[in-house]
Amino acid sequence: MNRIEDILTACADVNLSIRKPAEEKLRMYETQSGFSNALLVIVGNEQLETHVRLLAIICLKNVVRRQWRKRSVVQNNKQNNVDNNIITNEEKTYVKNQLFGCLSYPSKVITVQVCAVIALIARIDWPLGEWPDLFQKLLYFAGSGQQLISQQQHVISNQDHNKLSNCNKAIVSLNKVLKEFLSIRVPSAKRNYENVIYELLPVLMSDFSRNLQLLVHFIQNTMSSSAPPANTNDVVILLSELSKNSLKCIYHILATEFETIVVEQQ
Repeated sequence: MNRIEDILTACADVNLSIRKPAEEKLRMYETQSGFSNALLVIVGNEQLETHVRLLAIICLKNVVRRQWRKRSVVQNNKQNNVDNNIITNEEKTYVKNQLFGCLSYPSKVITVQVCAVIALIARIDWPLGEWPDLFQKLLYFAGSGQQLISQQQHVISNQDHNKLSNCNKAIVSLNKVLKEFLSIRVPSAKRNYENVIYELLPVLMSDFSRNLQLLVHFIQNTMSSSAPPANTNDVVILLSELSKNSLKCIYHILATEFETIVVEQQ
């Protein structure tokens, strides 16, 4: 049992004699370079059972928590940060780029964990300047597809529904990132974050307004139609979630940084 897929499957076994050795083997793999990449390959393999893919992304979340940060070592009586020799910079870059693509997976239980992994990595890397395009990418994925949906539509195709669903997942990721950043205490990182949210807030408010308008117009157009589309309920729920999650992002900024924003404007 050396294939990672088989080990993940064994980790879900109710038999302790099977599960425990598998869990120990996973912990051993955590200390090997390339393990994060291998887990992402499993997460993206739609031929595998959902529970195996789910275990893979949860395992990746644990790897980020335990192995992602640079290690601190003592050399010549001085404490220095050194490059993590388990997860290379190249592997980190690959993981960060691939995670955004994972948001398009149809399984919600998997994408919820993907959002959590993005937020965890963001909390570690962004304050260090190692993920400078984080917010640009989140806003791009959160906005892509919304502009393509006409407010006059009362029929949302499956393709449009998928685009809006992917937008919603990106907004959920952004919300989790903003929550993680509430704990930033390093002064330089705090100042950089304040500069970002000063630019971020107008964009989020515009997105919220657009999402809410989409919802209102869709409901109005559907109610005035003699033949409402079959997926009306699903679309209303999705558009409601888009509006709600956009507003939650705004809340996290205003509830914690409103005073800073006001001072900046003055």
